[in-house]
Amino acid sequence: MKKPLSLIFLFSFLISFSQNETNTTEIWDNYLSTISDKEVINNIKTYYRENIMTTKFGEIKTISRIKYPNKVYRETFLPNGVRTIHIFNGINGSVKIDGEIKQMNETEIEDFKDLALIFPDFYYSHAKGNISIKETTNDYYKIKVKSNSGNITYYLVDKRSFELKNIISTDFDLQPIEFQTIDKIKTMKFGLMIIGKDTLTIKNLKTEYNIEISDNIFK
Repeated sequence: MKKPLSLIFLFSFLISFSQNETNTTEIWDNYLSTISDKEVINNIKTYYRENIMTTKFGEIKTISRIKYPNKVYRETFLPNGVRTIHIFNGINGSVKIDGEIKQMNETEIEDFKDLALIFPDFYYSHAKGNISIKETTNDYYKIKVKSNSGNITYYLVDKRSFELKNIISTDFDLQPIEFQTIDKIKTMKFGLMIIGKDTLTIKNLKTEYNIEISDNIFK
């Protein structure tokens, strides 16, 4: 008995889809393993980080305090002396600029939900529609990464080491230059961000995990 042509196409599609999902998941898992073990990541509940970004206008310092799974407090100090504070409490968010307060819009809230995960890459998957392989060369995999907020970036992952080489979006090209390992987690210590014709440097000053962070700062 001959199988209907439509069923043959369906079976072929399902097999192809399953193989593609497996390959993508394996590549993504190999990339994640260069950062840390999933068990280590699962045990991280708070995160503190200080960065300095050097631009042609001067230095921008950011201090982030994150409490997994849904709280973010981020201070930004601009070259002109202005200080901005972003606060996300898991439901609502606000931005304070020189004493003025405005509420976050829906897009900003979704972005901060991703930030609150601390390591959002570990919560993305092919099955959820977050990741897909867009291109393969002799040297790297180009992986399309769609955040839970809908932002799209492209990760260039080395085919041999599975280490991250670049993060590319329509707005910037981030090139990690130097990594550091803190508490069994590899993170970027120094990198270059190219925006148009401008090249900015990003340097990590301090990173700490599982430190005490009061809930009061998220109010």
